Amino acid sequence: MGQSNTIKEQQEKNAEFQKYVDGMRADLNKIQAEQTQILDKHVKEHYSKYKDDASMISSSYQHLTTVSEWSLASVNVMIDSCRDTIFGKKLPVDPKKDKPPAEVNIAIKAMTNLELLIANAAFDVIQGLLTSAGSKTETGISIKYDKKMLVPGMTLFIIVMENSYQSKDFFSNESIIQTLFLFDVRFSIKEGKGMSELNDLQAYEEQKQVFRNQLRKLGNDFNDLDTKASDYLTSLAKFTEISDVLNKRLGSINKLLQELNPLAGPALNGVGSELGGLPDTEKQEGDAIVSRIKRQFHTALAARP
Repeated sequence: MGQSNTIKEQQEKNAEFQKYVDGMRADLNKIQAEQTQILDKHVKEHYSKYKDDASMISSSYQHLTTVSEWSLASVNVMIDSCRDTIFGKKLPVDPKKDKPPAEVNIAIKAMTNLELLIANAAFDVIQGLLTSAGSKTETGISIKYDKKMLVPGMTLFIIVMENSYQSKDFFSNESIIQTLFLFDVRFSIKEGKGMSELNDLQAYEEQKQVFRNQLRKLGNDFNDLDTKASDYLTSLAKFTEISDVLNKRLGSINKLLQELNPLAGPALNGVGSELGGLPDTEKQEGDAIVSRIKRQFHTALAARP
């Protein structure tokens, strides 16, 4: 389980806070087994007509943080660990995976150019779930499910559970956010063959457009946030971090596009940047959205009573 610095410090020096955190964790753990069964049901339904699927990695991850320290750093580590596992590099702690047949290993090895595409697609699913409303349990826990084909034949199934608490006994003006991810990445040769052949360049270009539109949408949705809502700071924290990561991943896509096809890269007419050579206008637009949201988040944090 991961935790932010403030949470970790409190746990180390405050036995009462540790007891409080254990209670929070127990609330989420009560429904974890149930949601794991629901995730398995979604998987079985999806592959009912293929019946050749193999799990590339199946696991869970919990994270605890304050609103002011809310970050996607742990999510990015989780995504990168899963990607490395899929491509046979290294394993995260306690993963579960099937032993895929030889033809699956061959298919995975042929996807080395798509590592970034897969990681970005996984992030796309997670950020969408983190900013959506979801259904609520009786204890106020938000539950959200989604599935997405990362590349032909490879599908991510994921459930995100989120709980928010506020206790003036430990933090006078902070909310504590607890998040649990349940996920399974599976591969089916039959499903992959049933789709059109994937062109690497085209796939990255399409993903770049999706991310650009999502960054613009975040900027527009940010304008509509209710400043008087009880979860306003939580929403701002998510918008701040997600917009920043989307902007950086856009840069990574452009950099890879140049490497795959230097003559076709859109950055040829622009000036290179630390974000991978985004054209000036694209980079300026993305930076402006991120800066505007981040500035409002810090202003709101400073204005807390």
